[in-house]
Amino acid sequence: MSKPSQTLRADAAELAEHAIRLRDIASRLRREGIAPSWLDPVLTGQIIRCAVASGHLDEAARRLEARG
Repeated sequence: MSKPSQTLRADAAELAEHAIRLRDIASRLRREGIAPSWLDPVLTGQIIRCAVASGHLDEAARRLEARG
């Protein structure tokens, strides 16, 4: 595995972890009812962006590895 593909995979994993942490935070804030009304859609958007970016980086690593 090349250094660039390793970096892409590490970044993809980190973004996936960010999405999980944000999901946990959003869930806790909803449960406790302490977040302002605008925060839930903002967190949801960030979770989606992290997940999508993670998938894109993983795909880029796969394509880079396939090229040899």
